Amino acid sequence: MPCRLTAILLLCAAAATLAGPPTEQDARRWVEDLASEQVEVREAADQRLRGLGREWKPFLEGRLASSEDPEVRARLRRLVAAFGVLRWETDVESALAEARRLKRPVLAFSTPGGPGDFA
Repeated sequence: MPCRLTAILLLCAAAATLAGPPTEQDARRWVEDLASEQVEVREAADQRLRGLGREWKPFLEGRLASSEDPEVRARLRRLVAAFGVLRWETDVESALAEARRLKRPVLAFSTPGGPGDFA
């Protein structure tokens, strides 16, 4: 069983590497998918766009300005707003896992006391 699991993990890692970073064509397709009549397609597109990162904010703002579809505009508005907010995590392990998943750096702060004591 461990060998099979290792093979599956290696296969998934290889597939992710071969896929490469998202292109503008990918992002355009995902924006179009936000207008799909199928909820699953809209949700998948939303998640993919959410995973793009801040560097895609101008692209999404441009799509927001040019879209006439209310559903697309609402979702793009939320995505653009989310890219403008820093996320604070108090669990280091989950923050590192998320950073690895998104291939993003982690900025860490340490203060005496709990998270509510940071001023």
